[in-house]
Amino acid sequence: MLNKKILVSLFIFIFSIFIFNPTSSFASNYNVSSSSKSDYYVSNSGDDNNSGLSEAHPWKSISKVNNYNFKPGDVIHFKCGDIWREQLIPKNGNETGPVTYTSYGSGNKPYFYGSVSLNRPSDWIEETSNIWTSNKNTENTQSASNYINLNRFLIWQEKGAKVNYDSNTVRNVFIKIDSLSTGTSMFNVQLLVAGLNLTTN
Repeated sequence: MLNKKILVSLFIFIFSIFIFNPTSSFASNYNVSSSSKSDYYVSNSGDDNNSGLSEAHPWKSISKVNNYNFKPGDVIHFKCGDIWREQLIPKNGNETGPVTYTSYGSGNKPYFYGSVSLNRPSDWIEETSNIWTSNKNTENTQSASNYINLNRFLIWQEKGAKVNYDSNTVRNVFIKIDSLSTGTSMFNVQLLVAGLNLTTN
């Protein structure tokens, strides 16, 4: 009986070592190893051709981050004090292995602006004394046809409703629609974009 207890205890001890040893095949198949995650770094002074795997070789743009195929558990570090005028699109994580977005370095937290920089004199137009507006790269007025094609956007107008639009096609910053004349109902002018049907009167 004593020998049997010793054998059972020995078996449990060996089995425990096998299960909880991170180098065992069982552990590698059923546990997320900390070595499987990667750390990536992004800085204004970086280069998107870098590996991004160290502070010394960071990426530069949010576009690079958005288009990279991260693995669950990966961590993306943005340099403190830096500014990006792009939209960050988190992806690729799961419940057991989230993709983490954080910062590195000292100073203020990274800034993310969904806008473009307008810091050149040519970016602004003086409309009247001390009244300035941002420069419109493309200005169009169309009201002759029912359909106005704005690449990914589409405007429909009918029953006397007429509109014109201003669009920044270089930077894709805005599309502004102004009414020239009203129709008879709220559906006479429609803006369709990415499958959405937005209406106004």
